[in-house]
Amino acid sequence: MAHGSRRNIRIFISSTFSDFILEREALHERVFPQLESFCRARGASFQPVDLRWGVNETAMRRNDTLRICLEEIARSRRVSPKPNFVALIGDRYGWCPLPTVIPVPIWDLLRASVSKLRWRVVARSYLRQPERNLNPPAMILRRSRSVKLNEQHAEVREVFRDAAQALPESQRLPLIASATHQEIHAGLLAPSDAGDHVHVYFRRIQGLAMDSRGRAFVDWDELRGCPCAHSRSQLAGLQKELLNRFPDRVHEVSAHWRATGLARTHLDHFCEMFLHHQQALIERELCVGEPRARSIARVHAHQAFAASRASGFRGRQGELESIMRYLRGRERGGALVITGKGGSGKSALLAAAAKRLCAESETRVFARFVGASDWDVDSRAFSEALRQDIATAFGQASARLPDVSFAATLRACAKRRRVVIFVDAADQLEEGQEWDSIGWIPETLPGNVRMVISARDGEVANRLMQRSN
Repeated sequence: MAHGSRRNIRIFISSTFSDFILEREALHERVFPQLESFCRARGASFQPVDLRWGVNETAMRRNDTLRICLEEIARSRRVSPKPNFVALIGDRYGWCPLPTVIPVPIWDLLRASVSKLRWRVVARSYLRQPERNLNPPAMILRRSRSVKLNEQHAEVREVFRDAAQALPESQRLPLIASATHQEIHAGLLAPSDAGDHVHVYFRRIQGLAMDSRGRAFVDWDELRGCPCAHSRSQLAGLQKELLNRFPDRVHEVSAHWRATGLARTHLDHFCEMFLHHQQALIERELCVGEPRARSIARVHAHQAFAASRASGFRGRQGELESIMRYLRGRERGGALVITGKGGSGKSALLAAAAKRLCAESETRVFARFVGASDWDVDSRAFSEALRQDIATAFGQASARLPDVSFAATLRACAKRRRVVIFVDAADQLEEGQEWDSIGWIPETLPGNVRMVISARDGEVANRLMQRSN
């Protein structure tokens, strides 16, 4: 595998907190170094994403880590479509956070579902007025570390459990589910393709005692002095759903409780099983149909990035119409270059133009956003990946031939169908000692090809403008 197209295997590790310290330490000490070597030998890199390792539950509650975790799961799916997620499940359902943001339409549905008396505790926990800069406007959770407010939040959770029952699962889970459950939903239950590349490990502790140490391994109800029945029911439901949907991907790990706490006797088997499962997935992904797998992963990453930027596009209709007029042209010429300061909305503008063009015509559209994925980071690898994607889309036999130029591929494809290419943030493409970061972009395009390129104001933007004139 060429240096510039180095693949990144990025796996998010999900579990509850302090009850999985032994397993996480074992993975970091024994398994992850082996997976790093395994990937390196195959021209790839390995990156475990373990946001709970070395972080206690109190710190997570204080720092809004759930939002970051869900973002990292989405990022892992973009960067490393297979494999990208592992779940460790024990005897705890885990911490159930209140949503920091509730869209006003959902807020109104919840309020209408309970009495005014019960709703008062909810209203006191959120700011009085919605944040209207969000789309849609939303109610924002009050921030406080007081014991009194924590007790109030417990009451709010009970209200949400009752009020949210009629909502669809995607809207209900953020209101009532534990952080771990929400992660598992995002990484395993919601994606349609997760069943063939995600593993789940159920740890069963034999002889678990309900002493001061053992209580850390269950959801303990301090008020009643016993395990929390609601959490136990929620955990059982989650485990049943996982077993029913992914019977071949759920693995049991038998552990034992000793007088000194959780024994380490299960760690050898757990680590061996974990290593074998991930190596098999990585081997399949990297070595069987690797070029096609990388191409699909790239396309998914750029499509997801484009969708996120286009969804936030507002106004700027004059600029959008100028781009559309250029795209409808038929004469030979250079690329259209969009320049501006960083953060001025160039990515959103290109994404909106690509989305509109796809809706209006049968043109073959290839939208690529530098930085949307963690591979193909240098200009030579980026341009070759784009060339391969274009050639593959047109069924060209030259798709995997490295000595075919980008311009030659465009000429061949343009004879069959109109081609439009968007390249965002060209100034971020890295140069090498032997190649120019934008040298692969043709100065003159075939009449049936259009290319829109964005770059921040500066040296690269100036050179792009000169090439296009």
